[in-house]
Amino acid sequence: MAALVLCCGAAFGQTAPGAGEILKTLPPAVVRPDPGLRIDDTFSKAKAITDVEGMRLDIKGFRIKGLTVASEADMAEVLAPFIGPNKRFQDLLDAAAAVKRELAGRRYFLADVVVPEQKIVDGIVELLVLEGRLGKVRLEVDPDVPISRSLLESYLDPLQEGVLIQTSDVERALFQIHDLRGLVATSSFAPGATPGTADLTIRVKRGKTFDANLDFDANGSIYTGQHRAGAGVDGNSLLGMGEIINVRATNAIDGNLRFARASALFPVGPWGTKVGGAYSELKYRLGMPVFEPLKVNGVAQVESLVAMHPFIRSRNTNLMLIGQADKRNFYDIQLATGAETFKKTDVNLLALSGDFRDRLFGGGINIFNIGYTLGELKFGNAALKAADQAGHKTGGLYGKTNIMVSRLQAVSERLALFGAYSQQFTNKNLDASEKFSLGGPNAVRAYPQGEGAGDQGYFANLEMRYRLPLEDSLPGTVVLTGFYDFGRAILINRPTTADFAANAALLRRVAGPGVGINWEVPNDWYLRTTMAFRDTTKATADHMLRYPLFYFQFSKLF
Repeated sequence: MAALVLCCGAAFGQTAPGAGEILKTLPPAVVRPDPGLRIDDTFSKAKAITDVEGMRLDIKGFRIKGLTVASEADMAEVLAPFIGPNKRFQDLLDAAAAVKRELAGRRYFLADVVVPEQKIVDGIVELLVLEGRLGKVRLEVDPDVPISRSLLESYLDPLQEGVLIQTSDVERALFQIHDLRGLVATSSFAPGATPGTADLTIRVKRGKTFDANLDFDANGSIYTGQHRAGAGVDGNSLLGMGEIINVRATNAIDGNLRFARASALFPVGPWGTKVGGAYSELKYRLGMPVFEPLKVNGVAQVESLVAMHPFIRSRNTNLMLIGQADKRNFYDIQLATGAETFKKTDVNLLALSGDFRDRLFGGGINIFNIGYTLGELKFGNAALKAADQAGHKTGGLYGKTNIMVSRLQAVSERLALFGAYSQQFTNKNLDASEKFSLGGPNAVRAYPQGEGAGDQGYFANLEMRYRLPLEDSLPGTVVLTGFYDFGRAILINRPTTADFAANAALLRRVAGPGVGINWEVPNDWYLRTTMAFRDTTKATADHMLRYPLFYFQFSKLF
């Protein structure tokens, strides 16, 4: 049987993709745009002198009252530019604003600094700091909200009356409520009963019970169906726990591929932790003249458990730890020959994922992910195991590390630059289901899915994005992109003597430029399409050698 599998796995120079490889070509779940959390932190605080016409002063220093979170020495460098002869009153206001910015940078975002009424003696100016302590915390919940009030209050427990208001503490509590499904939360600050305090009010209203989406793409494999249609439904807090229950399905229109997945994710405790599980199943049959005579078909089944915990949750910085354990079963058979394979993989992933915003060169958004996978591949019978041991030795324990980083850089109101880099490391030969692919709509877009699948590799995407001035004539935003992608993969990490004897390809480099259009109407629909031109390196994962290569995706949200 093992020999039969090895000799019949290819036709016309093409290797038949298995269930594990096909599973990786499926479109990702539609990500619904986050409406964002509105935090109204503007209100009148303390009265201060706002202007003194014609004043000129010789300023020798500042005295700061009401400051407990830092020392006056800490503010010396901040205030140094405002010390000197012949200063205007506006310079004093600017000095107060500089201290306020410094405190905001230290996460005291409601702190205020004013120039109180005073008699200036010996050139020393007094500044008054109102650090912004928390007053009352009020939670207003509409009666039809499906989530218990006690659960919502548990997220607010760290916000105690009288404590200094820090950005991180307030945003973490509010975003943890915002992240619950089935509700809409807003918040606002107002002056407290005591000077220097602010009362926080959180208003919670019922959100949508169900979200849904329909999608269509032309991003599939030509062997299982290039054109695919899918649908998904989210149930939001159906059990009153702030959970999300999701079902989705994808079906090839011009091929034989069916995929379905059901998942649930539940909040646990008052720290933002979530746990859940999922089950998915894929069935396929390879088509086209290349594989039709072999009648290749198969099944992939995946059972998953997942846990995630946010170490940082805020508007500008997020950091999350993710743990996931999968049990994957892959079964492939060639009905024309009787050759079959059955593999089981236990996969354990630990990853750190996050994003942060900065003001560098006009501002940017950074996203990163680093994960380590420890898995074990088992074969369904002794013959398959023996064939693997005589070949690439993919069975048994394996480990791999994956990294991804990206940055969206603002250049002007309409122009932005984008760069992304992904890489996989390992020290072993991997099964096809764990290899790193260079081609696809989220990789090197000039090449088809599954192109350049290797044990190790990297690819990079460089883009220029221009938002067209069509807001008055078209709904939403239309972004024109020009890009260049490139990548490199080590196809076989530890080649065998048979690989050398057959002069097998061990290294693959691909690259290509392209253009694209992204058209999005927020919370309604979006369209993404690209046209890319490969370099002189031919595609090997697609016998049709399509040139240029088009990718297309449309999603409608409900």
